[in-house]
Amino acid sequence: MTHNGKESSSQHRLGKCVSGDAKVLPKETKGEKNMDSTNEIRQLSQEEVENLKSFREERKKDRTYIKFEDGETRILKFDTTKRAIREPSEVYKDKINYVFSVIEPSVGLDVKTWSVSPTVADQIYTELAKGYVTLKITRNGLDKSTRYTTVGVQ
Repeated sequence: MTHNGKESSSQHRLGKCVSGDAKVLPKETKGEKNMDSTNEIRQLSQEEVENLKSFREERKKDRTYIKFEDGETRILKFDTTKRAIREPSEVYKDKINYVFSVIEPSVGLDVKTWSVSPTVADQIYTELAKGYVTLKITRNGLDKSTRYTTVGVQ
């Protein structure tokens, strides 16, 4: 406070509150807005939604492997000229996985790998033995409770 009992403009601008009243926030800098500290979730604009969707699609394209999220369904085309490669699981000790070469037509034509448990590999081979090379696959569950549903499409 100044000698006359009023707050100086420099004290006010710096967010100092000598009298104990509500604190004044510093002025906004160019292109920057003060964030609401209530942690409210705001509605995204259509442009923001499209940007996020585009980012996820680019990430799917850039990956050299297939990774499913819980509840996700994908169409995968299997390269039946190659056998699945048997390798130790990177997640579970003393377990074996089978790695398939696949293409995800909705994302691009790049060959990717998909590592699965022996149970899922059996499901895939059952559909491939029927003559299908394109399968609709759905993941349900997380971690050890994960289950895949495989259905021949083409």
